[in-house]
Amino acid sequence: MELNPWVLEEFGSAKFKDFRLRKRFLSLISNAMEMFSIESKKRQTVSMAKGSYRFLKNNRVELSEMFEPHVESTIKRIPKDS
Repeated sequence: MELNPWVLEEFGSAKFKDFRLRKRFLSLISNAMEMFSIESKKRQTVSMAKGSYRFLKNNRVELSEMFEPHVESTIKRIPKDS
């Protein structure tokens, strides 16, 4: 599966304790972006939903690890003169 370019830009710097979690996280976000786009024909399957819940329940995944890259990207977009 090809990752959404925005997801890579926004969350690509995510750091997890286990490097495999980063790949899974980026894949989950890309899938969500595709499912919720207006022109998407893709629907979430039961296995995709279960995989998402397993990821979020993983003891090695911290909420801060997921959102830190997004916060950093948002801060970079704020004009310096504000």
